[in-house]
Amino acid sequence: MKNILLNYDYALICKYSLLVGTIFLTISIVPIFGDTLGKFDPVEPIFTEEAFLEKTLEFDVGIENQDKEKSVEIDIIGSWIFANRLELGLGIPFEHRNPDDEDSVFNLSDLGISAQLLICCPSFNDLLFISLIGNLLFPTGDQNKNIGGTGEWGFSLNSGYFFNVADIAYFGLQLEIAYSQQLRLTDEQKQMADMLGISRTREKDVIWNLALTQQYLDGRLTPVIELLGTSIVDALDREEEGTILELGFGIWIIPFSDKSVLNAIGLGAGVKFPLTEREESSSSYLFRARYDFN
Repeated sequence: MKNILLNYDYALICKYSLLVGTIFLTISIVPIFGDTLGKFDPVEPIFTEEAFLEKTLEFDVGIENQDKEKSVEIDIIGSWIFANRLELGLGIPFEHRNPDDEDSVFNLSDLGISAQLLICCPSFNDLLFISLIGNLLFPTGDQNKNIGGTGEWGFSLNSGYFFNVADIAYFGLQLEIAYSQQLRLTDEQKQMADMLGISRTREKDVIWNLALTQQYLDGRLTPVIELLGTSIVDALDREEEGTILELGFGIWIIPFSDKSVLNAIGLGAGVKFPLTEREESSSSYLFRARYDFN
C-alpha cells in the first residue's frame, strides 16, 4: 500500500506556489518607491546555466509531471569564487518519486560538483561574459528506486551579453552549449544490451539553451523566457535518439529592501513545456530561493 502522506496533489501544490509567488512579488514592489538604491546586475535564467560567476547558497524545488509518474526534486546548492576567475560548486539533490502503480520512494540522488572558469569579463558600459564549465555527478543515488545511481560528466561553453536601454530596462541574452554523458549504465540497460547482443552504449547528449532576461523596477523584477534544446546523439536504445525542445518562462524577484539584512535574497519560479512529442514530461516547475554573497 502506498504511503498516503506522500501522494501529493501536485496541481494544488503548483497553485499554492504561484499564490505565494504573487505575495512575494507584491512585497517586492513596495520598497521600490522607498529606500532602495536601485542597481542592475546580471541575472541568471531559471533553467539555463549562467555565464558569470557567483557566490551563492541556494535551495531549489523542482516538480515534474509525467504520464504515469510525478516526482519532486530538492537541491541544496552552494558556490564560491576563487581568484576572481574560478567558481567551484557543490550540489546535494534529493528526489521523491510517486509512480501511479508502485509505492512512493525517496532517496539521495547523484551528488554533483562543478568548476566554472571565467574567460572574458566586463568591458565598458556593457557586460560580456564567456566561461567554461565542467560538471561531474557521482553515482550516489539508488538505481533500485530509479533515483540517480548512474552518474554523469559533462562540460559547457556559456556566454552572456547584458546591456542597458535608456536607463529603463536592463536586458540579458545568454547562450549555453553543453555536452553530457552517462558514467555508467543502469542494471536494466546492461540486461537489455546483453539480451540483444549489442554494445553497452552510454547515453550522450548535446544541450543548447538560449535565454532572454529583462529587468524592471531597479532590478527587483526580472521576467525570463528560455528556449531549451537537448539532442540525444547516442543511446543504447536507438529509438531514444533525437531532439527534445522545450519552452520555458520564469521570473526573479528581490522581495526585501536594500536596508534589510535580507536584501541579498532572491526568489525565482519557472515553468517549462515540451514543444516536441518526444518529451515524456508534460510540464515541469522549478522554484528557487537563493542568498547572494556578492
